[in-house]
Amino acid sequence: MMPSTKVRRGVITVGETHRFNTAEGKLYVTVNWKPDTLQIVEVIPTIGKAGEIGAGNAQTIGKLISSLLKRGHSIDNLIVMLSNIRGGTPIWDGDKLIKSVPCAIGLAIEKVNNKLKSSKLLKGVQQ
Repeated sequence: MMPSTKVRRGVITVGETHRFNTAEGKLYVTVNWKPDTLQIVEVIPTIGKAGEIGAGNAQTIGKLISSLLKRGHSIDNLIVMLSNIRGGTPIWDGDKLIKSVPCAIGLAIEKVNNKLKSSKLLKGVQQ
């Protein structure tokens, strides 16, 4: 059961974009967070050209993830779920095995989440 806590996006967000090589092509994943709480509130994946099936699927995944995050869903659970999705041909991107587009999205979220957790510890932000 999901918590009923509603997280507001806020007027200003900060983010970073990560690029991955996938079997479907280059994937760009933008992960946005609230600068005051360092809480991830939005994920925007982009692959291929607008109107293509892969682009539509990536956009749908991003909207679902963002919706879950805004409703207080556990980011760690999302990372585990996404990272375990396999599909198509897995390929190596540097030292990371990209099993699917959702897997790469999970890796981007994990990178940003780990960075933000470190920042929270240094700044003393409530987790």
